[in-house]
Amino acid sequence: TGTFRDDFASQSKPFIDAVKDSKSVTTGTVTASGLESATKDTAQVMVAVSVRTSSAMAPESDPRTWRIRIAVQKVDNEVKVANVDFVP
Repeated sequence: TGTFRDDFASQSKPFIDAVKDSKSVTTGTVTASGLESATKDTAQVMVAVSVRTSSAMAPESDPRTWRIRIAVQKVDNEVKVANVDFVP
């Protein structure tokens, strides 16, 4: 939703084309998650993921671990992603 949706929509076509051209495959697994904060209509969720990537040019990589903070927002009785930030 919001600017996150707008940014994602404007950048998705080149990203999709690059993934198709490189025959990239990425598999992610959520290893942990936790609610950081919440209000009536918003929440911040911390998510730990393990990600494996391969492409036509490179075999499957060792898994990488990332922490991601996801902001969600209630819009018309649906919960939507409002932002995603990688956490060092």
